[in-house]
Amino acid sequence: MSSVGTRAKVLEKVGAAIARRREDRTVDAPVLAEGTAQVAALGDTATTDSPRRRLWPWAAGTVAVALVGTFGYQAYSTRAERAELEAQYPIVATAADNVVLAREAARWSAGRDRLLANLAAFDAPAVGSMTGVGACPIAKATSSTSQLDEEAGAIDPDAAVTTRIILLPGEELDGLDVVARPEIDAMLAAAARRRFRTAEARAHVLDAMSGAFVVARLRTYAHGVAAGTAYAFDPATGALRCAGAFRTEADSSTTDLSKRTEDAILTSLRGVSVPL
Repeated sequence: MSSVGTRAKVLEKVGAAIARRREDRTVDAPVLAEGTAQVAALGDTATTDSPRRRLWPWAAGTVAVALVGTFGYQAYSTRAERAELEAQYPIVATAADNVVLAREAARWSAGRDRLLANLAAFDAPAVGSMTGVGACPIAKATSSTSQLDEEAGAIDPDAAVTTRIILLPGEELDGLDVVARPEIDAMLAAAARRRFRTAEARAHVLDAMSGAFVVARLRTYAHGVAAGTAYAFDPATGALRCAGAFRTEADSSTTDLSKRTEDAILTSLRGVSVPL
């Protein structure tokens, strides 16, 4: 056979092989029902090396890593905040304390807005204009002295919270609600937290929440004598429930007139019926 014929056969075989390869790579178009339009050639979407298919696993992995990182940070942040809270307030309320805190917090929360409204409009009616109805059901002796946190070297805010306002002679009644609001809110926040800086603060908050909100107006406070009128509001309803007149003197055994005044205020309170 001549070299020309051999070369022709070789080229013919190569051409046939190329044709078969092209046929193998071509996807037949599906047979569609009559009246149905072909949306896209399957060959356009059957390619396995499209950029979108190559990108998808990496995108999914990136999202998953981001979510894991977000939840991990939130968990770490929560643990850190909890550790900071426990370090700042190491004294935990007991189970019995929690019962009292929950009960009293519900009482103060229920009447908070009404109490503040009544304090804003309060005009200190004369005690003689009210009818006595027996012992005051909401008055309770509470400690009012702020306790010093020795470790921090600062006054403990929880131990300093107060549920009484004592007005010195000449002071006006305006703004009682402004003074009372942060005290009530701080007390409720401490009850919700159920943790305290000191045991003294825990006892003080429990005592304060178990009593009434008291406003006292001093008529005299000088030369070892304190006298005036006191009024007690029910935290659950915000209503004025008790009132009384008091007078006390400092003696040789007790030089702290302010402490004697607070005791006299609480012991003077009697249940009253306020005329409409």
